[in-house]
Amino acid sequence: MKLKPDANGAEPAVRLNHWFGVCPGLFRPLAKSGEPRPVLNVSHKLLTKEFADVPLTLRFDAREAPGAGEQTTLLALLAIAQQRIRTSTGVARLTADEADLAGRDLWDRLRQSAPDVEGELLRFTTTWREICQAAGGSCGGAQMQVRQQHLIRLCNIQTWEYLGESRIPHRQSQLLSWVVGDDVRVHLALNRRLVQALLGSPYAQISMGERLSLSSETAQVLHAALSALVRPGSSTRVHTLSLCRRVWVDWDSTINDATRRRRLHDIIGALLQLDALPGWSVSSCEIGPWHIKRKRTGGDDRVMTRVRQNTRESASEPDQKTGILDQTTEVSSRLLAGGLYVPTA
Repeated sequence: MKLKPDANGAEPAVRLNHWFGVCPGLFRPLAKSGEPRPVLNVSHKLLTKEFADVPLTLRFDAREAPGAGEQTTLLALLAIAQQRIRTSTGVARLTADEADLAGRDLWDRLRQSAPDVEGELLRFTTTWREICQAAGGSCGGAQMQVRQQHLIRLCNIQTWEYLGESRIPHRQSQLLSWVVGDDVRVHLALNRRLVQALLGSPYAQISMGERLSLSSETAQVLHAALSALVRPGSSTRVHTLSLCRRVWVDWDSTINDATRRRRLHDIIGALLQLDALPGWSVSSCEIGPWHIKRKRTGGDDRVMTRVRQNTRESASEPDQKTGILDQTTEVSSRLLAGGLYVPTA
């Protein structure tokens, strides 16, 4: 399953809520050693015109942190919902007085401990086969089980919104909810913030084609983060350590030097993969920030909400620990010396 091509024959980008895209550590590369997943407990503060520039803090909690696989599955679901909205088929508003059992279950599971769920909520139906296809995988039984596990973890993510310095949540709900109906189809409902992006509020444009061509989880997570931070046709300068802190929420706390070196290598490798994509350009001097440019492609939305007018975000921030910066420079220098990367002036 792919999004219906636009007038230029290109596949439209998937719309992800901009705030979810820039929250560090919401989705992360996970160790393949079979260790238990860490707990998800991340937050992100921003200013938004929605609340007259009162600071809004988003917090995400779950027993198991979602990885790149869960992020791919979420984007696949958004792609399906986006297609449903464009064709006006198989999608409907979700309200508290749903007549069918599947609709009532979706409402109850989405609101759970949040009796004040409000705003635009959508429900739509799909199949495991369609989800697997949208996520770029095969449609065998094993892949369907993997996507089902991803969906379970996504549904266990609780979102909280706090205004100003208040410790009482202004709003809370699950990220999404799902049930299998009597028709053996998968029925889903989306968090209002996800729906807002699909309907045109501040959103990041993420190319599934680009994402699925990346070979590492680090590259996929970084691609999604940069897609939220850099609009098509614009560029940014960002330090290596700033990227590390966006991808790994524990960068400054619990990891050892060996893990830091490996992650630095992974980030630089991810930047090289990004530079190989037709829609991106990445360059760097031997020291200093990377210059990352996102090119316009046929699939970009031409009428894009100006997220930087609604949220004050910055992709780059100065590195704080000179020792780590020296390690980054050393890794970059080895890549340059090995002919793997040629910076542009």
